[in-house]
Amino acid sequence: MFKKKYNQVPENFVLDLDGVFTDGKIYYNQDGKYMKVFGADDHDCLNILKKLMKIQVVTADSKGFQIAKKRIQDDMNIDIKLVTATERASWLAEKYNLQKTIYMGDGVLDYLVFEKVFYSMRQLML
Repeated sequence: MFKKKYNQVPENFVLDLDGVFTDGKIYYNQDGKYMKVFGADDHDCLNILKKLMKIQVVTADSKGFQIAKKRIQDDMNIDIKLVTATERASWLAEKYNLQKTIYMGDGVLDYLVFEKVFYSMRQLML
């Protein structure tokens, strides 16, 4: 599909964590952030895609990073990096060929990445 339409095949799929893997909400108790809610099928889908391209997850949530790391890196065996939304486009450009990268996000600042990559997807929260 991609090769026909774009005359090349993407090599990388980079996904923002919150709002794409999670419900996008922030859960706090008196001790601070304590939980994120993840979907059940993400792991199966990404295991299929891992055979076709490199998968990378990014998040700007430093307070919830250990929660995200437990699910994404430890349980799903996918690399996750802490990268702020404002630095994300330049970070991606340093690490990846953007013309061979798909990006999926849901944040206000994700447009900074959307306009630079091969293909972009915006996750809409209902």
